Amino acid sequence: VDRCPQLDTGKLSLVLVENSVNLTELGVPQLPGINDSTVKTLVEGLSNLTALDVSNTDVTGYLLKMLADARSSNVDFPRVEYVYIKNCDNIPYEAITYARSHGVSVIR
Repeated sequence: VDRCPQLDTGKLSLVLVENSVNLTELGVPQLPGINDSTVKTLVEGLSNLTALDVSNTDVTGYLLKMLADARSSNVDFPRVEYVYIKNCDNIPYEAITYARSHGVSVIR
């Protein structure tokens, strides 16, 4: 859903709930309104999700920590393997290192 200014996160969330059974990749680069909490809401029910592209959004290091911690816990959250964060200026290097140390491939 790259660069869809008419698509807000509420509409996207409805689409995902209705059609997400086997979704393994989700890309929301440059989508307005994408931040840590909206990504969390979008991916919570996507148990098969392995790749997430949040490039050019307002996510922070908190998202990477959340994804990394989910890989080693029993929470109902996807075990994402790949996260694309190109041009995400709010993510410190420490968060990238943390995610990588927990098995998440972070691509900048």
